[in-house]
Order: sequence, then structure tokens, then C-alpha cells
Amino acid sequence: MKRITWLDSSRGLAVLLLIVMHYAGALESRSFISSQTLDVIYGLLRIATPFFMFTFGLAIFITASKKIKRQGLIDYYKYNVFKRMLYILFAREVIVLILAFKHDRVAENLDSILLFQQFAPGGEILIFYFFAFVLAPLNVAFLTRANSFLYLGFWLVIYSAAFYIGSNFVDHDSNNALRFLFYDIYAFFPFLLVVAVAMFVAKSYMESLNQNRFLTVGFFVGVLFCILGFSLLSSLTSDVWPALSQATFKAPPHPGYMLFYLGEVFIVITLVALFINYIPNIINNILSLLGRNTLVSYVVHYTFFAAVPIAAHFGGGAKLEVLFLIIICLICYYGIKAWDRYKANKK
Repeated sequence: MKRITWLDSSRGLAVLLLIVMHYAGALESRSFISSQTLDVIYGLLRIATPFFMFTFGLAIFITASKKIKRQGLIDYYKYNVFKRMLYILFAREVIVLILAFKHDRVAENLDSILLFQQFAPGGEILIFYFFAFVLAPLNVAFLTRANSFLYLGFWLVIYSAAFYIGSNFVDHDSNNALRFLFYDIYAFFPFLLVVAVAMFVAKSYMESLNQNRFLTVGFFVGVLFCILGFSLLSSLTSDVWPALSQATFKAPPHPGYMLFYLGEVFIVITLVALFINYIPNIINNILSLLGRNTLVSYVVHYTFFAAVPIAAHFGGGAKLEVLFLIIICLICYYGIKAWDRYKANKK
């Protein structure tokens, strides 16, 4: 199947935003930006997680719908799902091992974190990704058979029930399973709505007779969602940006939080799709490379922290940290490029 360039670039941008989100705090701690500026950056970049989930939903529907129709659901699981599930679990464990060098708490509790008895301070979106990947083919099959109102109504009920449970019966002291399913650590059932909406958008896009018009409408829907989401959050607090920055309404994900970031996702992804031909080739090539290798790209970015201890070994200082960060980024980039070439040759 021919790859969709704007989708690859969007997936790459999602990974890039996750990376920036994880390391933006270093700019404030080194006095490059103010804490107020960091609040705005974090408030905007909370898009990274739903964007990552949304592009996953788009990609899985576009690639899986025809295969499921041709192979059948059972064979699709057999030949396309189970092996990737193992890759996802392996990737999560690799991230935990990397983080053990950075966080003493991870090193001290390494066995229990590797065995999923505790959450790691990073990489746990892959747990969401794992279970979403398990359910995704079933949802693709459901979407191809159900009418739009039934499908969207079903997922709104799932989200509403999950939000109600998370708001009333779960908190930070609840057991890990309940927290993961309904409350935080990328609360599974509330955030699964993002994947479900993405699949619906993918199906509608593929069936559209005028895809550019569809994307344009998607942009304005995104603007509307942002306005509605921000208005909902404004009714709950007068300090919306600090609340967004601190993810106050993410545990469990409030309807205003979901609307605002879904709106951001719609805006960004439609702009990428509409103006893909105007993006400089060098940027598009980098984003597409990351987008074709999201799992590997996400894992290796956890090595970026090594720039700080390596720089400290050579005397420290912000300039040395930046130098070694650039070196690590280049090593990772060319490593991903080699992996991408290997995959292409294997096919």
C-alpha cells in the first residue's frame, strides 16, 4: 500500500512534540526561558499525547481496514498484531532500563517496574499503546459495519462512563489497574476516545469525494473544539493556562481538556495535510522518517538525557551539554535512518 506522506509527517511531528515536551523543562531550569513562558509551552504541548494517539488511530484504520476485509479478523491478528505487541512490550522495558541510569527510584525498584507492579516515570504511554493495539482491529471491524451515529454514540458512552468512574471512585491512591483504566497514567478508556475519533475521521476522509474540502472543514471544527474546550475549562478556573500546563484536568481527562486538545490536533494535522507540498523537503524527510519509525524514535529519545552527565564528565557547562545533545541526536537520527533502510530492503 502506498504510504500517505502527510500522515507519516504528522506521526513524526507527534513524536517530535513528545520529545520537546519531555525536555522543555531543561530550558527553564537553565534560565533560557521564564516559568511563565514554560507554562504556555507546556499548555500547548500537552497536545503531544493526544496527537500521538490520534495519528495512531488514523494509521491503524487506513492500514488495517483493507487487510481485515481481505484476510479476516483472526488472520489479521495472527499476522499483523501479535508480533508488534511484543515489540511494544520490549520497547517499554528498554525505556525502563534507560531510565534506571537517570532515576535512582527506578534503579532501586527496577524488578517491580519491569514486572509492571509499579509505573515508570516515563514510557508508560506504551502501555496505553499496547492495549489500544489489541483492541484497534476490533474497533476497525466495528466501524466498518456500524453507522456513524451508533459508532460515535457508543464511544461517547464509553468515555462518559469512564470519566464518571475516574472522577468518583478512583484517585492517586487507587491500585495501578484502576488508575490506568480510568484516572491517569494515560487513562485508557477516556483516551481511547481519541483513537476511536481518529478512526472515524480516517474512514470519513477515505470516503470523501473532496478530501481537501474535508480537511478544510476539519480545521474549522478544530477551532470550534478549542473554543468550546477552553470555555468549559474557563468555567472551572480563572487560570486556564497554568491548569493546562500542570495537567490539572488530565486526571481523569475532563471533557474540556479533551475538546481543547482534540481541537489542537485537528488544526495541526489538517494544516500539515493541506500544506504538505510547501514544507521544505529536509523537514518533511525528517518528519516522515520519524513517522515511519515511531516506536524506535520514541525509545531512543530517552537517551538524550545522557548529554548532561557526559558534559559533566568533561567539565560541565551549558555549551558542552548542547554539543553532546546534538551529537546524541545525530547518532539517533542516523541509527533510525539505517533501521528504516533495513526495513525497506527486507520488504
